[in-house]
Amino acid sequence: MATERLRRRRAIIKDKRDGIMKDLEPSFEFLDYLISKDVFASEVIEEIQSVPTRRGRIEIMLTHLKYVDEGDYGSFIEALLKSKQKSIVNFINGKFFA
Repeated sequence: MATERLRRRRAIIKDKRDGIMKDLEPSFEFLDYLISKDVFASEVIEEIQSVPTRRGRIEIMLTHLKYVDEGDYGSFIEALLKSKQKSIVNFINGKFFA
């Protein structure tokens, strides 16, 4: 069951990557929430923060997001909501298209 959810999440990230890349804003508020919830290891956060381009930061984040557990994925969605990026949550959940 968990394997199926992981497979589905990876498919969503792959299929919707362009829309997420276009609209996600990896703001300090967003990253701080991910840090506070231990969504990614500190090394991953350092890697994300070290990349000079927005697109590069999002690429790294999406690459690592494919491997987090359900709780951490939920925290990622919550970080989007807390940083006022509900449109991306709606897009990921298929409520409208980017």
